[in-house]
Amino acid sequence: MPAAQHLYANHNFGQLSPEIWYRKEFEIPKVHAGTPEVILLFAWMGATPQHVLKYSSIYRSMYPSATQIIIECPHNFFLKSSAQQEAKFASLIPLLRSLNVLVPSSDIQPAKTLLHVFSNGGACGLITLASVLSICPAQNARSTAIIFDSTPSKAQTRNGVMAFTITIRNVFLRLFARFTLTILFSFLLVVYRILGWKSIIERSYELVASSKNIGGLPFVGLETERLFIYGKKDPLIPYQDVQEAASALEKEGHNVKQLLFSDSAHVAHSRDYPEKYWSVVRELVETSFGISK
Repeated sequence: MPAAQHLYANHNFGQLSPEIWYRKEFEIPKVHAGTPEVILLFAWMGATPQHVLKYSSIYRSMYPSATQIIIECPHNFFLKSSAQQEAKFASLIPLLRSLNVLVPSSDIQPAKTLLHVFSNGGACGLITLASVLSICPAQNARSTAIIFDSTPSKAQTRNGVMAFTITIRNVFLRLFARFTLTILFSFLLVVYRILGWKSIIERSYELVASSKNIGGLPFVGLETERLFIYGKKDPLIPYQDVQEAASALEKEGHNVKQLLFSDSAHVAHSRDYPEKYWSVVRELVETSFGISK
């Protein structure tokens, strides 16, 4: 059994597809007001199961009745065509329907769903899922809440290179990789500009910052609560980009909350400030899924 599969299996996760895992609680205690029924974790690029499962374990302790779905983002996701990227989510659609995250019409109350999106890798996975689900009918957007952790950001060569090489420990290999990728990304940026194309990072920023349903998610809308968690010293995601996206949504009338940390690193806010981090998450959940909703 591969290492990742073994780790997820130890936490009672089943494998829906090579990069999607789910854990369904069969002995479900009573769901109280203010409790999500389904939690989707969109992992950051290259996230290890050990790191993702830390969030999963905390969520299980907070909301033991919630079904969890983990969507990984390997490095090669960005090397695939749009069709290949969307095909990744094909197996997820029947599961979302069975959990009532997707319902046939707006007359049916969908499951209370929390989306937790990590970094640009998670954001790109989210907009890809949105593209796949764009043909589905609109639903009650108040049944969904979204957390954006260390995302979104605008496309920048430097940040992209750092994201792909930050885990390389060998100094010489890391420098070589950064040099090579800088040339490659700069070339691709020029090609995209000439052809009038937009990279998936650019599209994810625009859709997160300006689209009420993030490009097609039927269970997301103007009423959906959004929480942006980010840091001033994040070396990969400029905090100004996140602020700009959150402010743009606020001006359009969206329900937006922000939590800015002064010194925690990329996707490390929960590790460095666990009490504050999870307190704000709990507040978002209670506001979104309370009795009044």
